[in-house]
Amino acid sequence: MGKRFIYFIPGEGNLPGVSHKEFMKAFKYPLIFVLLAIMISRSVLVKAQDVIDPTPAAAPTEIPAPTDGVTPTPTDPAGPTATPTPPSVEIQTPTATASAEIDNNVNTNITGQQIIPVVINNFSGNTAAVDLSTIDPSCPANPVADQPAAVNQANNQNNADVTNNLSLNVSTGGNVATDSGSLIQTADASVNANISNVVNTNLSGNCGFFNVMNFFENQNGDVILPYELGFIDSQTQNIASSLGVNDLKVVNTNNALVNNNIQTSADTGNNVGGAISTGSSQTTIQILNDINNNLTGDNWLLVTINNLGTWQGNLQGWWGNYYQIPHQAYLWFQMPSTMNNFSIAAVNGNQGTITNDIRLAADTGNNIGGANSIIRTGNANINLNIFNLLNTNISGNHWFYSTINFFGDFTGNIIFPRPDLAVTIKAAADKAYPGDKISMQIAYFNQGNYSADNTVLKTGENRWFLGKIAPGQSGIADFDLSINPQTETPSVLVAVVLISTTTDEPNQSNNRAAIDVSIQPPETSAAATVSQNNSDSLLPVLQITPSKAATVTPSALVAGYQQSRNAYLRGKALAADTNNPYSEERSRKPFPFKYLVMASALIALAVLISIIIIYYIISPLSTDNKRQK
Repeated sequence: MGKRFIYFIPGEGNLPGVSHKEFMKAFKYPLIFVLLAIMISRSVLVKAQDVIDPTPAAAPTEIPAPTDGVTPTPTDPAGPTATPTPPSVEIQTPTATASAEIDNNVNTNITGQQIIPVVINNFSGNTAAVDLSTIDPSCPANPVADQPAAVNQANNQNNADVTNNLSLNVSTGGNVATDSGSLIQTADASVNANISNVVNTNLSGNCGFFNVMNFFENQNGDVILPYELGFIDSQTQNIASSLGVNDLKVVNTNNALVNNNIQTSADTGNNVGGAISTGSSQTTIQILNDINNNLTGDNWLLVTINNLGTWQGNLQGWWGNYYQIPHQAYLWFQMPSTMNNFSIAAVNGNQGTITNDIRLAADTGNNIGGANSIIRTGNANINLNIFNLLNTNISGNHWFYSTINFFGDFTGNIIFPRPDLAVTIKAAADKAYPGDKISMQIAYFNQGNYSADNTVLKTGENRWFLGKIAPGQSGIADFDLSINPQTETPSVLVAVVLISTTTDEPNQSNNRAAIDVSIQPPETSAAATVSQNNSDSLLPVLQITPSKAATVTPSALVAGYQQSRNAYLRGKALAADTNNPYSEERSRKPFPFKYLVMASALIALAVLISIIIIYYIISPLSTDNKRQK
């Protein structure tokens, strides 16, 4: 049976459909009439174009007679084109920048064991983290109580005179163009100076950390400090039993003088000329002075944070005292000492003078132009940062000192690092029988930012001494779990695994994992033993962060198929319905195309009559035009 195409003609009422052959038969005569009308209209229009010339004749261009042998050229009808007059003199200067970095570290005296000084000056912008967590205290062992006291003696006499004589002058201005209509355009001029003075520092005792960090430009990245508790008690991590001093005799004498003589000039003005527009001028001076600090004692921490810019971040891992004022924060604690067998005798005499003679100038102005001149000047910027740390005396055992200075913006966190151990367990099967042996696997890892010392993994009678687990380090432990043949059934066996460390670990919620194994009654046939070597069958039962995957259930697939079948059956019934005006049965009725033929002929005749009328109206007009010419 051949294909039958059904065409539907939109309109009001119920119009029947026609077949492909009927459609072509119905429209054959209207198409002939329309083509005949188009051919007649084309011939009429061509004849009309021959009669009427709509383009008027162009008037001749009059050229005057030559004068003095010079032949003039015809005048351009479009008129002359306006060309901007370039400036008679044009001066444009490039940008100019001057910078200086000064780092003075004078008279640092260390007496004792395992005292670590770290001074960092970041003079340029930084986009990476500053990580000091790899610094290992490795403090000396505590002396035995009944042994003679260990004595540290220090006699430090410091005399320092530091003078910084700095002069920076950068200019893009001072230009002269006296011609009329001249242009002077100067670019930006910038001066940057950063100075760090650490003078007369005396550190005495055992197991200390001394740190100064200056970020003179923007810092985009975390600052990770060393593990502070490692300096307080490196042996047992028990702060209450940390080592103290038996006899502490310290004499500190300090004499300090700091002179900051600063002259700056940022100039964009003093211009002479026609139209003048000047850039902005800005001078920023930031000075931090930390003078005559005497810190004596043991088992303490002091961290000072000076934030002169904008800080977008947090303080992470801190657990002690905290005090904050605008642009400054202090962190500190001190723990008691119960074991005293160290003696310190220190005499520190400091005479210190710091003189900063600074002269900075940035100039984009002082330009001279002529009449009707244009002067545009760039920006003038001066940025000066100074940090003076003078006469610092620290005496004691087990201490942590840090000063962090942000002269620019800081985007990041200040982190006190800690380990974060996690453990999971999985089994080769989730059910077994009395007398079976099940293969188990434990996975452990350190997801913190500091090492975990003396790490132990434990499950039942099994022990694994893992030692130090570094940040990001992981491992696997395999073992067999034997089920007692006398185990009552049905029952549930719970396998528990624990991981621990002697390093301080605030988050211990993921240090334990467990798995349930269902013990089934013995079958009539021999119970199958789960193979220890069948590692492919290990099924993860407990995960730190379980995930759920979206799935399509079989019932949804069946429902979709049923909906498609119902739609097909409804379409088939609709096509067979004779009452439906668009059904296949009604489309077989003959279509009365004779009315369409008559209508098309009338339309074509009307088009032809209209063209003839237009032609006879245009012809007299064209004749009158020819007579006038």
